[in-house]
Amino acid sequence: MSNSSERPESLGEYLAHLPLSDEQRAELATCTSFSELHRRLSAQPPSGENGAVQGSVGSRLTLDSAAEMQEAEMLALDASGRVCLKATPPIRRTRVIPEPWRTNILIRAWRRVTRPHQRAAAPSSASCPKARWRWVGSMRRYILLALMLGQTIVAGWYMKGILP
Repeated sequence: MSNSSERPESLGEYLAHLPLSDEQRAELATCTSFSELHRRLSAQPPSGENGAVQGSVGSRLTLDSAAEMQEAEMLALDASGRVCLKATPPIRRTRVIPEPWRTNILIRAWRRVTRPHQRAAAPSSASCPKARWRWVGSMRRYILLALMLGQTIVAGWYMKGILP
């Protein structure tokens, strides 16, 4: 496939860019429209308006460089079972539920003293591994807390001088 920005003006130009044998090109040269060309290239009957174009993607990807792409593991099947290029890494979803963050130091210390061996049931390490971003997030929260307390103290100090 060509990555040029020029659009082919005719079916002949489009066929010239496809990596086809002379027999295949001669057979497809009898097509009268792009949709008919894509219908012939696709192995399955089209479904919907753009079905022929989408159906021919797999055959166009595997025309000339199928072995090279399979060796490089670039071809895959999408959710609909069609051949596609692997352009991104697979999606790996993680939990987005925030963990409770207790800010009261006295309550946390009291709980540690009174219940040192009882901890909340943490999820298994296989399902939720410890990550560096958790430590960074906690540090950011503590810094924000210190800034809020500092600004409150400064504002209170100046208000004490202004108000009677």
